[in-house]
Amino acid sequence: MSRRKYSFLKNDDSRNSKRSIALSAVSAIIFIILILVSIMAGVSGPASGAFGLMALIFSVIAFALGVKALTNHEGKQNLAVIGTMMSGVVMILWGGIFILGIHS
Repeated sequence: MSRRKYSFLKNDDSRNSKRSIALSAVSAIIFIILILVSIMAGVSGPASGAFGLMALIFSVIAFALGVKALTNHEGKQNLAVIGTMMSGVVMILWGGIFILGIHS
């Protein structure tokens, strides 16, 4: 006999968790691109600073959306956990870059 698993959840994943992953991925990609540009060029201009600030804001919004998806118990929370953790790590990295920029 096979055991059947029943689920009464209509939505598999919350919309906020997908948005959280998307925004944290965009922030991580911008982070990697700006680090590579800074290493190759040696000096970054104001445009890269603006992109960095935008990516930091994306990461903060992604973290907030991930926490909101975790507190909302409508669907599975796997993607919300991944998005929250990813945006948290990217936020810490951006904060470190910001502190290094102020210190220099």
